[in-house]
Amino acid sequence: MAPPTHLTVATFNLLAPCYKRMSPAVVTAAPGTAVGGPGGSAHPYPDRPTASTPWASRPRRPREGDAPHLWRPRLAALIDELASLQPPPDILCLQEWWFASAYADALTAALEGTYVLTTARRPGKDDGLAIGVRRPLGVAAAASWRLVDGDDRVALLVAVEAGPPPPPLPVGIDGGGVGGSATAAAPVVVVVNTHLTFPHGVGDGVMRLQQVSALTEVVDGWVDEAPGREGAPVLIVGDFNGEASDAVAAHLVARDYVNSWEAGVTAGGRVVAW
Repeated sequence: MAPPTHLTVATFNLLAPCYKRMSPAVVTAAPGTAVGGPGGSAHPYPDRPTASTPWASRPRRPREGDAPHLWRPRLAALIDELASLQPPPDILCLQEWWFASAYADALTAALEGTYVLTTARRPGKDDGLAIGVRRPLGVAAAASWRLVDGDDRVALLVAVEAGPPPPPLPVGIDGGGVGGSATAAAPVVVVVNTHLTFPHGVGDGVMRLQQVSALTEVVDGWVDEAPGREGAPVLIVGDFNGEASDAVAAHLVARDYVNSWEAGVTAGGRVVAW
């Protein structure tokens, strides 16, 4: 298969049901639904503050994930929304992919007919990242890693090749290093998906900059470590939880990345190919 002349990329935060807060009345509306776990017992993980915004522990608010009658319809709507993207994007990057089996299996079943899927779970969390590569494009290599030691944010890298996909590649978290890596022919493009910390306060803003700095350091090293990779363009995609004018964006621009929104949108708001 000849390399494509252009690629379309879509990114979307799914809002994992384990994080979507709901009122107790809504969660308990369905017969047999208990708030906080079996029998209505208290959840073992109450709401907790970030380091920069401390407060006393509070009772845990119910989550959408506690009630299948809530998350299943929203998942169906999400799947319909993704299916409405026509033609389907060549690369689909998703954040807050929930690894609960019923949810992940349904989403995988909806996407795997079109995409080669690669996922990475956040350490100690129920969600993570996913990248779909539209067939007949394939995956030449895949890797994931923890951005900062002791933190739970990760990055997922996929090197896209022009050709049929190889057998599934194992991908794992390796405490700050790249895990589950495999190599093949020179990639068409290297796609990195990530989800940075939400800036609740000054401390989180510093952490976001540490995360993106660590990300670009690993990506640069990965691209340079094997012949043929250095010529491949790199796309860093995801939910940065920030503005195009903040320190994270400035770091990326300083490393010679181009803001795709600024490059691809005219003054009148019209999206153009580039």
